Amino acid sequence: MIDAQTRKKIIVEYYDNYAQKYGEEYKTTIAGRYFLKKKITLAIKMCGFKPGDYILDAGCANGFFSLALAQKGFKVLGVDISKENIEECKRRAKSMGLKNAEFMVADLENLEKIKNNQFDGIISFAALRYVPDIKKAVKEFYRVTKPGGRIIVDFPNKYSPWFLIFQRFAWKYILPQDEECDVHSTIRESKRFVESAGFKQIRVKVDFWIARTTSDTLAYPFIALDKIMSSLPLVNKLGGAILVKGVK
Repeated sequence: MIDAQTRKKIIVEYYDNYAQKYGEEYKTTIAGRYFLKKKITLAIKMCGFKPGDYILDAGCANGFFSLALAQKGFKVLGVDISKENIEECKRRAKSMGLKNAEFMVADLENLEKIKNNQFDGIISFAALRYVPDIKKAVKEFYRVTKPGGRIIVDFPNKYSPWFLIFQRFAWKYILPQDEECDVHSTIRESKRFVESAGFKQIRVKVDFWIARTTSDTLAYPFIALDKIMSSLPLVNKLGGAILVKGVK
């Protein structure tokens, strides 16, 4: 197991190099657009977010979720450890004419530039999996959330067939930065990360049987599979993402 600083260095270098290209499937492929829309819809529904709420996108990468929320009328602050990601976020927000989305370089384990009790809500998608000290990061989320504010975070499901069977292939050929840095969690572990920070009214939903990188040729069968498998009792516990909602 590599040390925390080395893990951060690997992640920063990866995203600095791919800031302009990362996640392009969110706008160019059927599966990517479906995946993005579904996560945003789930976040809003589970947390009851309303346009005008101030949302922190913690680990925003190059801004796909931040900008999608801003387009829906939310005020958004996106933070990420990669400087190049943040510069790309700013470029995209400007080109889209979005004045309700701001961005800042920050380490999720230490959001020192953000004051206490700032946000109506926090989303953090596909980010905590790369953070060396997840508990410390979620405690920071608690600190900067307003009383009564809601968070929704996700974790890769350790028992999903994707991670049990296909992860070695993905690490080697698709996501080479993940092999030493990516952390997968159980449902119990994911819930505990949020509870231990002080959040209440915990709700857990396991979902996603489609990868955003699914080709257009296979997209519609996988979207059908996603809808069917996500609705089946017990089977739905094996989805790829564990989403955890909490209230301060």
